[in-house]
This record gives sequence, structure tokens and C-alpha cells, in this order.
Amino acid sequence: MITSAAGIISLLDEEEPQLK
Repeated sequence: MITSAAGIISLLDEEEPQLK
């Protein structure tokens, strides 16, 4: 579960850093 969350967060951060 942690890996999945980390992966999703990584993808979002890389694709749309504006969200952060």
C-alpha cells in the first residue's frame, strides 16, 4: 500500500508539480 501511494504521488509530482 505504501509503495502504491508513493508511486502515485511521485507520478503526480512529476506530471503536475503545481499541485504541490
